[in-house]
Amino acid sequence: LYWHYYFDELLHLELHILGRLYLLFSSCIYYFASQSVLNNTKTNYGTTSYFTQVNFQLVNAVSLTLTAGDGCASVSGGGNYISNSTATAIATPSNSTFTFVGWYNGNTRVSTANPYSFTITANTNLTAHYQLNITFQASTGGTVSNAGGNCTPGATITSTATPSAHYQFSHWIETANGATTRHTTATISRTANYKASFVAYFTLKNYTIKIANSNTSQGSIKIAQNGTILDATTLNTTAQAYTNYTIIASASNGYTFIGWQNSSGAIASTNPILSMQLLANTDYTAVFGKAIDGINITAPYGGMAAIIGDNFSSLLPTDTITLVATVCMPNYQFSHWQNQDGLVLASGEDNKTYRI
Repeated sequence: LYWHYYFDELLHLELHILGRLYLLFSSCIYYFASQSVLNNTKTNYGTTSYFTQVNFQLVNAVSLTLTAGDGCASVSGGGNYISNSTATAIATPSNSTFTFVGWYNGNTRVSTANPYSFTITANTNLTAHYQLNITFQASTGGTVSNAGGNCTPGATITSTATPSAHYQFSHWIETANGATTRHTTATISRTANYKASFVAYFTLKNYTIKIANSNTSQGSIKIAQNGTILDATTLNTTAQAYTNYTIIASASNGYTFIGWQNSSGAIASTNPILSMQLLANTDYTAVFGKAIDGINITAPYGGMAAIIGDNFSSLLPTDTITLVATVCMPNYQFSHWQNQDGLVLASGEDNKTYRI
């Protein structure tokens, strides 16, 4: 133990004790724990002595290493600490829409606090993880392939909008950062850099509807759309799916309603009042005519006659039938076909088989 006294503005006291060092500067005391002997160099300027170098080593130093997961934040608080002291880890996201998930040591979540203060006793590695929310949903008339949810910043998330029957895809509306954006492609992909929500919108398909009258002198029709009678005797337009129509056929005197004929020429319905919901392109024509009460075929003598085919009771005025005459008696030959009024329809051997 030795003392140096200098009658100056600054009093320097050197005290060397193995393992501990006390420095007194201008009535302020600084304490440094050390396991090595203090190395110091003293320089004399006139009657004043100054220290120019002080070297020391901390006892039981430990380190805190901090990492920002996915590069979506900045971290602070890492460095060297004295064992059993308090360390504080702080993470700051690069985007305010990121949600802090927690501090992780490997795959283990250590804490969800931010800032996170704890007593550090050993070298520690912590990674700050964030997530953000991206959602996809469908409005009436369709579905989405991916509903989204919480995802890792930087990840790519994709969803496809699919319309239901009789609907068609219209557009997506994206809401993010207080603004809305319209997208017109059914499949949309986004890199998760900000919180966002997407809604897929669909519209009803349009179909054509044609209603016609085969012969206005034989009958008339009325058309109602969604319960309202239209001021029209025919219709040729487009309308949204699920539009309700009722078509009514009324035969004139001396005629009968035969049926609603479709675009293929077939009778789709024989009901004069037809109600339907528009779910496809539709084409109906009201067909009128004189009813057929029946067909009677006779062969007075020398042979026989028959009709080829089935369902003769449901024949319509526009149908075709085949008549066949057969000679059964010797010395007879086919002569002709005639109707009930005596009018000859066809004659000669070539017309033994006759279409009418």
